Amino acid sequence: MVQGGDAMKSKKISIYITIIIVLIIASIVLILYFATDIFKPTNRLFWKYLGKECESIKSILDDKQIMQNEFKRNNTYESNGNLSLKLEQGENSSKQLDIFTTARHDANSGRTYADVALKNGELEIFKTSYINSGDIYAIKCDEVTPTYVGIKNNGLQKLAKDYNISNYSIIPDSIDIEAIINCFELTDEEKKHIQETYLPIIINNIPDSQYNKSKEQIIVNGNEYIDTNSYSLKVSGETIKKILIECFNNLKVDNETLTMLSNLFSNLKLGTDYTEISNLNMKIQTFIEKIQSLEFNDNFEILIYEARGKVIKTEFRFPGNFNIKHENLENKQYVSLEILNETSETVKNNASNDNANGMIDLSEYIGENDPAKTIINISRVKEENNSKSVIEIIPDTRRTERKAVIEIQRSNIQNNSFNNKYNIVIKNKENSTLNISYNSNTAKANEVEEIIELTDSNSAIINNYDAKQFRTFAKNWYDIFTDKLRAKLEMLGFEV
Repeated sequence: MVQGGDAMKSKKISIYITIIIVLIIASIVLILYFATDIFKPTNRLFWKYLGKECESIKSILDDKQIMQNEFKRNNTYESNGNLSLKLEQGENSSKQLDIFTTARHDANSGRTYADVALKNGELEIFKTSYINSGDIYAIKCDEVTPTYVGIKNNGLQKLAKDYNISNYSIIPDSIDIEAIINCFELTDEEKKHIQETYLPIIINNIPDSQYNKSKEQIIVNGNEYIDTNSYSLKVSGETIKKILIECFNNLKVDNETLTMLSNLFSNLKLGTDYTEISNLNMKIQTFIEKIQSLEFNDNFEILIYEARGKVIKTEFRFPGNFNIKHENLENKQYVSLEILNETSETVKNNASNDNANGMIDLSEYIGENDPAKTIINISRVKEENNSKSVIEIIPDTRRTERKAVIEIQRSNIQNNSFNNKYNIVIKNKENSTLNISYNSNTAKANEVEEIIELTDSNSAIINNYDAKQFRTFAKNWYDIFTDKLRAKLEMLGFEV
């Protein structure tokens, strides 16, 4: 009996151990499923990491610039800058032009003043100033007229109509950059509604066979990643067309999203064509009909590279049109845009035309059949006290000697001031290089020199004049301005 009891007890212990083991295994499986990517289907992983990519794109925005804009909006400040233009042609020919800038803002009146002065040594020879007073934005050049000339940031839609600007109805009645940016901020509930309403339409129209997962060895920013997960999605043009039509058809009956759009366009101060839901529905139907009449021949491909749960590289490919590449590593961002140009022309190099056999030398015509591409590369590095952005623009990859490089360095705000540096280098085929550099310092001030208030009586405002009348005035003003500026530049040895 004792032995039988021991056997029963041993059996129970064995069952308990088995249950514990099963629970442990189940827990591990659950952890692996919910906390890792094991067992998850490829399409689900693709959308998971695409969501992470969308979040990382936000970090491309320059937080230092946002911080500086906030500082300037809320404080009285003064700013000084030095702009230098240096033109180099060949090895022994160079010319330099120095321009000085000042700016000030009075937080109490809300007015801003800025000027640009061209100097010959210490002598100021040409000056243009700018004032923003209320909703009036105007410039003045005493060489032309002592009166400020500008525009009132109000009634812009009517103004565009008076000047026969096409599609004037989509022009807002007034422009508020900050309000426009804030318009596109959605609440968590709004984001959830859009995601739950339209993401299923996209996913349900893409078969699982279009998703792919593989292991890749890639290099990002000089670093080699040996065991990277690659998730890709290929979508045909017809599928894209089907998804767009279904989404917009759904939008016509989606009152919640329609209300969001109506409020957005209302905040942008557009007309009733966009703010009234019934009119908005008509616009959507017209857009659907336009999509239906188009042929979507090109495919679309997204590739996402993930290492240890972090998206380090993403590519958006539109074969025959353009490609976008985004690399994301810690404090460094890199974006490359490659555009395929439809037009192409013959490219020459500097090869000699001499030919001993008297034949026509075709070696100078290189890349005649190569596709013309435009490349824009943007890199951003964030540090604690400053951020640096470099933008490289190559208009035609068959002429790599022609390009522009823009460097922007913004500092953090320290002791109520900040410094910014800008440098632009433009090269062309004539062995000519233009260097433009601008350094500025902005500091908080207790008070600044008074900035005059602009009114209809002391400034010429485009909104107050007949279109034909103001066109004539504006042309005359511009002609005098360019003639005066040309004369001053020639005085300094610059031929324009």
